[in-house]
Amino acid sequence: NGVPVPATPDKYTWPSPYDGSSAMAVNPTDPNWVYYVPRTGAGNQAAPVYRFAPMSGASTQVVPGSTATNTLRLAFAPDGTLWSLPIGNTTLYSLAPGATTWVAHTLATPATLLSGDMAFDGLGNMYLLLSDGNVATNSNQLVMIPAGELTKTSGLTSAPLLSGFYDKVTMGGLACAADGTLYSVGGPGGANQLYRIDLARQTVTPVGPTSPRTTIGGISDLGSCATPMPALRVTKTVTPDVVTAGQTLTYTVTIENIGSLTATGVTFTDATPANTTYGSSAVNGVAVTGATNPWLSPRSVNAPGNAAGTIPPGGAATVTMTVTVDSPLPAGT
Repeated sequence: NGVPVPATPDKYTWPSPYDGSSAMAVNPTDPNWVYYVPRTGAGNQAAPVYRFAPMSGASTQVVPGSTATNTLRLAFAPDGTLWSLPIGNTTLYSLAPGATTWVAHTLATPATLLSGDMAFDGLGNMYLLLSDGNVATNSNQLVMIPAGELTKTSGLTSAPLLSGFYDKVTMGGLACAADGTLYSVGGPGGANQLYRIDLARQTVTPVGPTSPRTTIGGISDLGSCATPMPALRVTKTVTPDVVTAGQTLTYTVTIENIGSLTATGVTFTDATPANTTYGSSAVNGVAVTGATNPWLSPRSVNAPGNAAGTIPPGGAATVTMTVTVDSPLPAGT
């Protein structure tokens, strides 16, 4: 997405002695370059990281091979930092723009990435697709590592987004389209299948027909320079405008996603206004039970019909809360 393509595409010649790659990424700060780690056959040999310019055909080595490059997948953060998760490792590695030394970031919970991929949104959050690579017992899950966690060098935590989808199908690449759609690729029955991941509805759906590996080879990775992001706009209104002691006020809060990517982990917090007594609440017209204000601590909200804490682009969650003005009111109120 956004990567320049020559008018007459041609096959790329791998640097000797390599004959393929399963780890590639497009730099969003300079989409003229596609970065990759080559390999021979089905093996990964901690090869150097190279970059390739599709328009000119130029190819140069970026950094030499190391533990960080014994990897199946690469991904770029929106600031141009390159990330890698080595095979069977519990450590992410990052390579800052212009740097030649990788920085290690240990995960709090060991991850399995014998297959899978990484992708970033425009806020710098990492989406990590995990697949154990065993087609007989395969279990797939998608987690998000917040941007703030990625600044740490140990104890990185993640938030679960999806799990248990397309078990016994080894899932490979992960990438964001410019419109915020997440795509993955898997290999059912010796073929390549593209999948659309809907975080708001918690679904993973095949897109189009499969492509036989005997025809075009195995597709194990996806890449994009798109970095869509959620953007929440919150508005709050109250009716009526003027009240007296003992009357009821109704507050309406609309939380709208005006961005291009599904917002996840959305919570809402609100205090009971001074000199009022809490009455009732609803989310998207559905009553929230309880005699006390449920919004005194963070509580998940979502757009209608979507998973808890998710609001897709163009969607909105609506929270209403009624309170009664105290009677009598304190002097001077």
